[in-house]
Amino acid sequence: MSDRDTMASAILINFAVYEGTIGQSCVMPSPTVSSLICNPNDSIQAVKEKLALLEVFDEKKQKCTLIFEGRVMEKNAWPIERYGIAKEGDMIQVILRRTKVEADDSELLKLTKVVRFNPEVLRAPNLDSECSLEVLSFTALPIPSVLQDLAEATCKGLLCNDPTPTNSGGMGGSYFMRDASSEQFISVFKPKDEEPNAENDPRGQVFEFGLKRGIMAGEGYIREAAAFLLDYRRSGDLGSSDAADHFGFSGVPPTCIVKVFHKNFIHRGGVIKEKIGSLQLFMKHELSSDDVGSGIIKEFTSGEVHKIAVLDIRYVNVDRHAGNILLHMQGGYHRLIPIDHGYCFPSSFEDVTFAWLEWEQSKVPFEPETVDHIKTFDVLKDLALLKDYGWEMPKLNARVFMTGTTFLKMCVERGLSAHRIGSLMVRHEDPNKFEISPIETIFEDANVAVSEEMEGNVFIDELKRLIGNFLDGGFIT
Repeated sequence: MSDRDTMASAILINFAVYEGTIGQSCVMPSPTVSSLICNPNDSIQAVKEKLALLEVFDEKKQKCTLIFEGRVMEKNAWPIERYGIAKEGDMIQVILRRTKVEADDSELLKLTKVVRFNPEVLRAPNLDSECSLEVLSFTALPIPSVLQDLAEATCKGLLCNDPTPTNSGGMGGSYFMRDASSEQFISVFKPKDEEPNAENDPRGQVFEFGLKRGIMAGEGYIREAAAFLLDYRRSGDLGSSDAADHFGFSGVPPTCIVKVFHKNFIHRGGVIKEKIGSLQLFMKHELSSDDVGSGIIKEFTSGEVHKIAVLDIRYVNVDRHAGNILLHMQGGYHRLIPIDHGYCFPSSFEDVTFAWLEWEQSKVPFEPETVDHIKTFDVLKDLALLKDYGWEMPKLNARVFMTGTTFLKMCVERGLSAHRIGSLMVRHEDPNKFEISPIETIFEDANVAVSEEMEGNVFIDELKRLIGNFLDGGFIT
């Protein structure tokens, strides 16, 4: 291509730059608008480098996320045209957030205090009071005791403290909830209507879909609760009041769906009303895996990495980045805590993202205990449980969940590592390799072979046939 041809393909792109530190109102300030000449085949990384050269952000102090029409542009090697940018005047949102190095150390220390629940029962006040909170249960099934305790302790704190907006990097609204002593955070509340691209998104951006393909805006909260319930599930103890351990195999923090009223939430249009969303136990931690270098990451045990990998493959997580794996030193090792599961259970595999694929521990074979745990997965029982608790997963999403779980089980039976399994589920970042992942091909062929009206066990049988052919070296036909 000649220089003239290259110049002819150049287009002027607008950038709306948002600082990721959210103020007490949890409403993002008005953006700074910049413009930049780009070629549609420029990579995401090249665009970020251009913005840094123009001093739009400081690479040493800030992290940059690009969003176009409600979708995160996370594949740095992909050209911007792959995300639909092709004409003059297209607008890209630039979300900037400070690195942990720039954070206030004293505030960080405040966030790492131990959370203890007060066992006394508190009735939530009526709506004519300044606040109220209740756990939503859509059936007669018992609410796990750990969730009742979490809600009661949070409600006590809400009577004494205003919700504290988190520094979420501009990706939706969420709030730290303090306990009754006002000295420590006890939970995190994520309202349905303040999720990314939902009606009260702090950025003021509203789209039908969420930031990732296969998830609708405003549906993340129910996935947060589902991720906990399926991880926590053990034989007969979901409603037990004497369960000694409140965490499942992968360690998803206790999470439930609540209805909360407080005047200090975002209420646009002058109408103050209750908000529905997810409430999750605030976890003691020091940093996230995004805040440490390779030296610390090498210290992670393979077992800790594998518990995250099993969760992500099973749930088909399309948003497992290093920032949503928290680190806590416990007994001389780094405990890894998975959070932010609002982008699990999608309706497609297109945006599957696994940060742990870059970690050497993912290449280590699974321990026998982990293999035994994976063998117990029964996706049809999982779907039935979620339905009993109020969420009948949409058909296409349920089929993706069936595919992820079945693929995991069959790959583990054949001795594949988490790294190998994950690599078969993600798309290449290489712009010269635009093919879809092998699991997408399997999923599409199973959908063609089994009509939507047919039962889940029929779909799973077809999946087993296709996956078996693929793994054993045959053709997917």
